[in-house]
Order: sequence, then structure tokens, then C-alpha cells
Amino acid sequence: NSGVLSAGIHSKVRMALGKGIEPFLLLNVDQEGNEELEHIVDADIQGWLEKNNSYQYSYKTIYNLLAYGWSVTQLILSRDRKQINRIFATDVFDARLKKREPATGIIKEMFLHADWSSVASASDINLSGVEVLREDYELQDLESRTSKFEFAILHRMLHNGRQYYPRPLWKAAQAWVKVSRAVPEFKKAMHKNQMTIKYLITISDTYWKREHRGWDTYDPKKRKEIIQDKYDEINNFLTGEQAQGKSIILGKYTDPYTKAIVPDVEIEVLDDKMKEGRLLPDSAAADKQILFSMFFNPAIWGGNLLGDGASGGAGSGSDIREAFAVQIMLMHAERMLNCKVFDLVKHY
Repeated sequence: NSGVLSAGIHSKVRMALGKGIEPFLLLNVDQEGNEELEHIVDADIQGWLEKNNSYQYSYKTIYNLLAYGWSVTQLILSRDRKQINRIFATDVFDARLKKREPATGIIKEMFLHADWSSVASASDINLSGVEVLREDYELQDLESRTSKFEFAILHRMLHNGRQYYPRPLWKAAQAWVKVSRAVPEFKKAMHKNQMTIKYLITISDTYWKREHRGWDTYDPKKRKEIIQDKYDEINNFLTGEQAQGKSIILGKYTDPYTKAIVPDVEIEVLDDKMKEGRLLPDSAAADKQILFSMFFNPAIWGGNLLGDGASGGAGSGSDIREAFAVQIMLMHAERMLNCKVFDLVKHY
């Protein structure tokens, strides 16, 4: 429900993935680091990539890494166990890892369930399990297997003792995410419930008696009609397209008891709180803090890095181009984690 976070994640996925996976052979790297590549035209390889919808698979895998901090690939072997036939990205929202083995620290299984709030125990009949290949030894582990055809591999980078689920980068700005989500809801409620009044018109009680000599003899209905007509007259005079720059003449009188000068009609212009753009600077600050935590430069979207943030502020074309180039380089880790399964398929 945070627009900037959702867009930031999807933008990074698209930049990391580009046009998708293509097979190339690395022939040479010169002294300056330039790579000499040869595109591989192979019907089996292209057919396998198409069969497994490599672009969609990669999109989901990188999305999981950015949104949740980790990802899982389920793979299925061929009937003769000689190759990996199919791969697909697991929805990590439905996945949970089994506790590590106390002696080895290895996670041997992953559990899947559509609604974890309904799971009471590990014996739940709706709980399905998939064996997890040993991390960093997936190829050796898979080659040693003699039974079962479906396995899973983990894509994750563990930090600071988090042995199961790494924290995604944006979690560091979680408080700002709540601000980003709260501002539009607050604005929506304000617009829905506010009473928009521009003028406060006050007419003294003695005005009616001086203007209408028989005021005390009028019945309540007639008095109400006279009051309403006067308010309508003043309101129509002050509002509308032709009301700009008009002048109005108002009278005053001296109260015989207090000797104070009292205006017949008093018109007060009420301050419009909405015109100040209340909370918009807070929202802009939240958006930038979220993007910064994700290693995402707002300049790519035309966001001004050093301004107050309320209006965005478009950067130059060179700002956007250079920010995009840096972003591509920063996405190398996600690309390598995504390629993990393709390397496994190739070697197996």
C-alpha cells in the first residue's frame, strides 16, 4: 500500500533484469576489462529457456529478493534424472523454512501453505514439504540424490546472525513506509470530512430593528425569510467568477449602553488549511528515505535530491542517465543470485 515502495521495487527488478536471460559464451577479457562475447544459438538451450519462461521466472525471483530479502526456486528433474526439466519461482509469502539441523546447521526442508495463520502444528495435512538442496553445494547434493524428483534451492545472503530470513533493504525505513502510507489516508479522510467555508458573516441584532421598523411585530417565519434573504444577498455578492476585486460598504453604530462602536455586518475571511499543502513535505521526505534505504536514486524518476522534496524537482538528463548507470551496477548482486539456478542447470 506504499506507492513509492512498490514502484521502487518493480523499477529495480526491471533494471536488474533488462531484456532477460540470453546465453553467451565468454571468449576473452582484455587488459581493460572489456569482455569478448559470442551469442550461443542452440535450439535446446533456447527451447529450455522458453519452456521455463525465463523472463517471468527471473522477474519473480528478483522481486522476492527485493521485497522479502530472499527467494526460493523449485526444480523438477527429468524422468531419467539426467537433466533439470522445469524451474519456477516459489511465492515466498507461502514458504517457511524448517529449523536447521542442530549438529550441522543445514536446512533440509521447506514447507508451503497458503494460510499460515491456520497451521496449528507440523502434522497439518495441508502442509506440503519440499527438500532443500544444501546451500553452496547444490550441484554435489543433487548429483548424489537417487530418489525424488522435486527439490528447492535458496537464494539469499545472510547477514548479522539472521539464519533464516534476511531483511530486505527497505525494512530499515519501515517507519518511513508507515508515514508514506498514512499521509494519503489522512488526506483522503480530510477531503471527505472537511467543511469548506470561505466566509464567516455576522449581522448584529440591532441591525434588523433599525432596517425594519416593525421587526418586533413580525412573526418568526417572516423574520427567518428576511434574515435568509440578506445572507443570500451578501453571499451572492462575495462569491462567483465576477466577485474578484469587489468592494463592499458596511455600516457601524454606537451601542447606547456600552458606547462601543459595533459593525452592522462583519465579514471574516476564513483561512483555508488545505492550501498550505499540509503533510506533503512529510510525504516527500518519507518517499526519499524509503528510496535511499533501497539504494535507489530518486533522480531516476526526476526527483530533486537536495530540494525540500514537496514538488519533486526534475533533474537534468545527465543526472538521470548517470543515476541509471550507477543503479545498473548496484543490481549486480541480485542478478548473480538470480543466475544461481541457471548455473546449476548448466552444470547438472
